[in-house]
Amino acid sequence: MEKYRQFADSSTGINPFVPTWETNKKKWINIMVLPILILRFLILVPTSIILALFLSILDLIYFDYLRVIFSSILVPGLSRIVLLLLGCIWINENIETRFNDLQLDIRKNQFGNEKCCKLVFSNRQSFIDILIYLILLKDPKYMFARKSCLICIKNPLVAILYSLNIQISYSVTILTNSTMFLSNLNSPRSVVVFMEEANTNGSCILKWNPNKCLNLSTRNIILNNINLYRISYYSQFHYGPQFTTGNITYHLLKMIFSLPFYITEIKIIPNQYIFNTINNVTSKNINNHDHIENMSDYLDYLLNIQSDINKIPIVIRSIEDYKKFIKYWNDTQKKSYI
Repeated sequence: MEKYRQFADSSTGINPFVPTWETNKKKWINIMVLPILILRFLILVPTSIILALFLSILDLIYFDYLRVIFSSILVPGLSRIVLLLLGCIWINENIETRFNDLQLDIRKNQFGNEKCCKLVFSNRQSFIDILIYLILLKDPKYMFARKSCLICIKNPLVAILYSLNIQISYSVTILTNSTMFLSNLNSPRSVVVFMEEANTNGSCILKWNPNKCLNLSTRNIILNNINLYRISYYSQFHYGPQFTTGNITYHLLKMIFSLPFYITEIKIIPNQYIFNTINNVTSKNINNHDHIENMSDYLDYLLNIQSDINKIPIVIRSIEDYKKFIKYWNDTQKKSYI
């Protein structure tokens, strides 16, 4: 029936070769979807404003028990509502099936403090990641990888704006050495480290080679507290949760004024598996002092573990090459080709 659409009248749109219901189907679908879009927008706007208000005052709350109420009940609840309105119909959190029978030992961390934070290394795709971790980890700090440092953001609202390329200095710290990095771990709040400097589509991991931010003194502390989380979004819509290319504002508007839906899957790689794997690898090279002290090798192990579990490739190109390609892509999108 599609091949007869070319005979439709250009002014009226009526096609004598296609049934009437087929001609008017798209119009009726648009009429039915429009009220849903309006209703969703009317709910999304005030909910997002309330969530932003709660996130902005988290750092101003002096009493711990009141902060717990906000970070454990109100903020996760509002985050779930916002995610649902943005199309997230399900969040599937699980440990890889091969580890279901693994007996995880509870070891005391290197600080000697039972309230030491959970350190999560994660991939990065969009501001949706921040909302996901507000639900999973309640009130974490966020660290974004850069070529020779880490950007630490304590406020979730600032982290969301940072993911949308809106950068403000409030609640932001630049970590340039291991001492500053460790000081953020000695806290009951979890720390999420996004290992990728740029957003990807979740089909690969960008290789991150830090300069002086992490060294041997941080290795054991990280090793005893680290968790690898892998966030994947499954959607058949072009304007879904993966902000990978193009204009972020346009993508966000298309996401709001359309009806995309997607499923979020979080795979967790257990701490003990990471601990045993890296110790086994490094114990074989115990005589090679330089090999053990090289922190970039340690991060390579983490990337390899994450890649092996999730069956995804590691991009070994440098971040600078990736930036050049993105700049070239954005520049050429404004040109026309024959």
